[in-house]
Amino acid sequence: MNFIPTRPLEDIAREYVEAFCEVYDAEKYLDRTYRHFLMLGAPTANIPARVPSWIDLRALLTVVWRQGVKRSTRWKFWHHLFSILKRNPAVWDHYLTVCAHNEHFLEYRQIVRDEIEAQLAEFLADETQHAQQEAVPVVEEKQVQAV
Repeated sequence: MNFIPTRPLEDIAREYVEAFCEVYDAEKYLDRTYRHFLMLGAPTANIPARVPSWIDLRALLTVVWRQGVKRSTRWKFWHHLFSILKRNPAVWDHYLTVCAHNEHFLEYRQIVRDEIEAQLAEFLADETQHAQQEAVPVVEEKQVQAV
């Protein structure tokens, strides 16, 4: 670390993981994305229509399956999508793209949690070992002086 924290490192790490998981919570992410896309205006660039690629279709099917069928947020997903189609139809495809980004964030959220918890456990083990090593020489010095 490049600074000495005034609070326990365990608390800081756990709060960071908590905040990161809270930001990328599936339901909260959907709500935030929905509110944002309701505020957006229609795109100003005139991009010609194109036939979607297999990759685009696969991504769309993945988003619809995971967020529209599999997860507990499915009702919210469909409500928000139909509301976007009704209230701001010019951005529906961009909305689905941002929803697809959440697939990455949900996986990344678990990776961050696992890695930080592993690093924290390693740090605490090193701190404990270091504290034990510092305590042992002090005891030995006192024993040497007593003899």
